Amino acid sequence: MFSNQNGKQSKLSYELRKSLFKAHVRRNLPWPIRTKLRSPIFVLGSSRSGTTMLTDIFATATRVCNFSEVPIVRLHMWEMVKSPETLPHGLPQLEKNLVRLSGIKPRQRLLEKTPGHSLIAGALANYFTDGSFIHIFRDGRDVSNSMLRHKWISRELKEEVEVFWFSRLPQTYLEKWPSLEVWERGSLRWAVYVTAARKAKLATEKYLEVSYEDICSNPQYRIYQLFDFLNLAVSPDCEKKILEIRPINLKRDKHRELSQKKQRFYTQVLREFGLSTIQ
Repeated sequence: MFSNQNGKQSKLSYELRKSLFKAHVRRNLPWPIRTKLRSPIFVLGSSRSGTTMLTDIFATATRVCNFSEVPIVRLHMWEMVKSPETLPHGLPQLEKNLVRLSGIKPRQRLLEKTPGHSLIAGALANYFTDGSFIHIFRDGRDVSNSMLRHKWISRELKEEVEVFWFSRLPQTYLEKWPSLEVWERGSLRWAVYVTAARKAKLATEKYLEVSYEDICSNPQYRIYQLFDFLNLAVSPDCEKKILEIRPINLKRDKHRELSQKKQRFYTQVLREFGLSTIQ
């Protein structure tokens, strides 16, 4: 009897503490706790293409809340990519998570960069109708080389099991996958991301493409152009970030840096993915 009373009191105490905690969270979480995002900014693009560089620059703007590559958002993204049928209820849940977890303030715009979101860019653009989408792309050969030096991406490319973007490969490459070199797999990963990111253009006029090479060759002009497109004000911190952009040699002969086999494979990927306009 006594033990039963103690159990009831313990349960009551737990429920009371739980209710008090919820009330505390509701009072102290930044505005808004239950609302929709207003004019969010999404940075799209393959990994190793300059998405982080661009996001860091945008984050210097006033009235921008940067909430990028958060683990729980990334996991949610993986589920939607692997199971497209979950998009109708997955996208509202994504917005809910972004609003509640980011700490966004009343007049701020959310800035989000998770490269995997490029794989559902068309759905994002259809859902976030007042959102802006900046797609940064880079020469696929350089991207693939960079992937080899990146620990977790190179590990992903070495896997013989299906990865979360695997279903987006043409059947011919699915069959060839076990025999492909890691560099070739990186080229395919890049092509899948670029092709998917471009689908946002079909769903919104607030989509702009910019190449990594163009930004690095003329950073001030290109960054100002992007800020103007997003209706953001350039801050002194932004000017500092622009000065940190390292110039690149646009006169490099990338054909000489690759074996004939890799160059043939890359050319074939450009053709089959409809990316022949990317040099």
